[in-house]
Amino acid sequence: MKRSTYALFAGLILSLVGGVSAQAGAITGSVAIGGIVTPIPAGATLATATSFDLSIISEGGTGDYSTFPAPLAPLGTATLDPTNLGSFTFGTGEFGTFTATSGTELSSSDKSRVFFITGNFTPGTGFDSSLTSNTASIVITLSQSAAGAAIGLGGSFNTPSLAIPEPASMSLTGIGLSFIGLFLGLRKRSSKA
Repeated sequence: MKRSTYALFAGLILSLVGGVSAQAGAITGSVAIGGIVTPIPAGATLATATSFDLSIISEGGTGDYSTFPAPLAPLGTATLDPTNLGSFTFGTGEFGTFTATSGTELSSSDKSRVFFITGNFTPGTGFDSSLTSNTASIVITLSQSAAGAAIGLGGSFNTPSLAIPEPASMSLTGIGLSFIGLFLGLRKRSSKA
């Protein structure tokens, strides 16, 4: 196996938070998501608002997400404004729609930023029609090797919303999400070659 494949598996294992079992009623569970900033604006840094494409990168989500029909399903384009995390939203008709209500930055450096965003999720047509809306949270890690370089994104999407994670858990999750961002960046670069 290629190193990038190992990095993806390691990232998925480290980033998925234990989910809740599926049940009728409000949607529950978790799924890993990832993306890459496209196109890269000249001199882009992690300090600027960032637009990126989201995709589910894990076929094996937990709870109700384990039955979602499409691994690598596009979730649309989303804009993450670090100064207004409550404006974050994404979704498609098949997956559903997440709308943020608040957020906080958990850690920041010149090469990575970690955000915890809470809001509401309404499941789309790709889920059982008996499932209803629920609170949701997403942990997003943005990583970049240098100004102007590709910005990778990895995250864990959870319903119902989780509490703000403790720092030790966030460190482990951040490492896993960095692997995912690295994998997506390498995959994007290799597809252009």
